Amino acid sequence: MAVIIGEQGPAAANPVLSTLLMALPDGVFVLPHPRVYGQELGCLVIAPSAIYHLDIRDWSGVVHDRGEEPWLVEGDDGQSQSEPSPLRLLRTARESIARFLADEAPGLTPAVRGLLVYRGDKPEVVDGEMRVPKLVSVDEAVVAIADAPAMVDSGLETVEDREALAMAFDQRRLAYRQRASRPFVLSTGKHARVRRAGWSPEEVLHLLARHPEPAVQQLLGGSLSEWLQTEGALHLADLATEALSRYPADGHLALEWFLLNSGYMPGPALQLRPAKVRLGYLLAGESATGEVTIDKRRGPGYVFGQATSEDPWLSVAPEVLAGRTRIRITGQISADMQVGEHHGEVVITAAGVAEPKRIPVVAQVRRVPSKWSRWLLRPLLGLATAAPLGAALGWCAALLLTPYVSHGGLGLPLAIGGAVLWGIMGAIRGAQQPPAWPSLYALAHWLIRVAGWGAGAAALMVVSLLLTAQLWPEAAWVNTTLPVLAGNAVLACLLAVIPATVAEAARNRRSAVHGAGASEGQPRPVVRGLVLTVLLIGLLWGGRALASTPSVSLSSSATALTERAQGWYGALEQKVNDYVDRLYLQHLQESRPGRARGPQGWFDQILGQD
Repeated sequence: MAVIIGEQGPAAANPVLSTLLMALPDGVFVLPHPRVYGQELGCLVIAPSAIYHLDIRDWSGVVHDRGEEPWLVEGDDGQSQSEPSPLRLLRTARESIARFLADEAPGLTPAVRGLLVYRGDKPEVVDGEMRVPKLVSVDEAVVAIADAPAMVDSGLETVEDREALAMAFDQRRLAYRQRASRPFVLSTGKHARVRRAGWSPEEVLHLLARHPEPAVQQLLGGSLSEWLQTEGALHLADLATEALSRYPADGHLALEWFLLNSGYMPGPALQLRPAKVRLGYLLAGESATGEVTIDKRRGPGYVFGQATSEDPWLSVAPEVLAGRTRIRITGQISADMQVGEHHGEVVITAAGVAEPKRIPVVAQVRRVPSKWSRWLLRPLLGLATAAPLGAALGWCAALLLTPYVSHGGLGLPLAIGGAVLWGIMGAIRGAQQPPAWPSLYALAHWLIRVAGWGAGAAALMVVSLLLTAQLWPEAAWVNTTLPVLAGNAVLACLLAVIPATVAEAARNRRSAVHGAGASEGQPRPVVRGLVLTVLLIGLLWGGRALASTPSVSLSSSATALTERAQGWYGALEQKVNDYVDRLYLQHLQESRPGRARGPQGWFDQILGQD
């Protein structure tokens, strides 16, 4: 027995439909009078062999075949009437079904066959070449459909495929690219000043994806579901209602779920920064945290999903992704974890993304160093490495600063001072070194930080002196400083070891309290120094420019500005005066119709200015 799809009311009310349902075998689906791509068809039968369009006619007597023109039917009672051409209806049905399949099921290639079915006695067709494929009775139509061999690779092989196609014909009366009877309007832009219209589900879905903020309002307000329902996109209307029931508290999640489950819109392309997390060197009992920002690449879409890890030593927070999310991956080293490199991963599963994204996590587990190593060997290594570097920088600074010295002898003091300063800072660095860090790694880390501070201090020194020379060329000390600019830069690099070591020690203290990787959210001294430098340079430059401006120019500019302000005030006063007069006249006219006489300059009278 066949299954009816979309019929309103009992099937027994239609004898032909009742015969089709009872006589056709299982796995066949019948749609009475479906509306396909704007055309109302007679009857569709989805069978393993093809999609059949049945054009059922109540003819009797003689039928005159006139091609695609209306046919003439002469009944047994002598009455004649015009009937729509079966050829035209068959061609329209094939075109509509083909367009529907191209939109909603592009992978299906079923055959579309038409049958002209009569009820009662078989009529006589004359004046034509019988171009209709077949004029059959209802019983003959059942036999033709049931006995036709099933097609291979048509997409109609299984009962599930045929049922899904039948449901699509019923629920998708407005196909994906089909133009609706009225547009869906979305107000976009600032203050909703721009109105954009979509005439088909394709245009509407892309409109929603490009403008998520107003789209969320339309989804929550129900106007989207109402438009889809009235225009015939019933499956999308039900999907919009289900999206709201799933995510009633988050309109963005509801919109993204609706777009993805429509089957028409692709999911967002995920972007992970960074793609790999290195937690560094850790001891048993320590933890480290790294951050990864999860966002989408350019284009439509909204990221929502989960971040999880199956490794017991890793934890992720937050686990729920909603939009652009920054997750914190924490590695906790337990006492039973072996010394060496440990690998884990965090899995990012997002809606609309076919394959989960994986974030590799690496941590180096080290042995606890001895007290001799921490408090003696590491400071001695820092002292032995840093002292020669400080001596070399001091000697270079002395060579470049010789114009300052009248009797010479600056090289040895600066070399000794640089060695002592850098040696002390190196020893402090060794004592403050994180216990899990290897000595060479920590030493290289400190030297890179010192190099960065030194480069920044030297650049700041050079830029400050050059700008000062441009702003105050008359200062005597500037003229004596510029020739030894390189020496000043080297001296700045020599002294930069102090703030660099302080910053390194502060970083190590934060790691000891919050974990080996917890340095996020702390203001960077280099950034603060650069910001303060830019502000200082701006103040110096602005003050110098203001001081160098001729007094006559300032006076003339102030006079012109004052005159313009007075003109604006006069115009504003006149507008307010006229507006108040009109309000006064309107009030008098309402209270004493025909006898109101408004005062001239009422606003001026209030202010005492006749």
